[in-house]
Amino acid sequence: AWTCLKLPALTTDNVLEAVRSGCCYDSRGPEVHDFRLEGGTVTIRCSPAERIHFISTPGEGRRRLAPPGEGICEFSLEVPEHWSYVRAAVTDGTGRRAWTNPIFL
Repeated sequence: AWTCLKLPALTTDNVLEAVRSGCCYDSRGPEVHDFRLEGGTVTIRCSPAERIHFISTPGEGRRRLAPPGEGICEFSLEVPEHWSYVRAAVTDGTGRRAWTNPIFL
């Protein structure tokens, strides 16, 4: 497993700021290219995945599954008003996962 950071340049200060601000994700394989909330819609773009799961308040979430033998690389969802946060879990075809930090709404 590793932690991936979004950095403008590889410096100690940038690494610490990325960790503090949540501009990072944990992975055992899949890559997260973009994870954002715009206008009430959450979107993730990633390496080919078997499933993408948006997770929120305990017991809440939505998922998208790839058709058999295919991969999905993007999922968007209009966020329900009662969610207080959203995060994503990406699972590839071998069962490896990546987890984003939450976006608080």
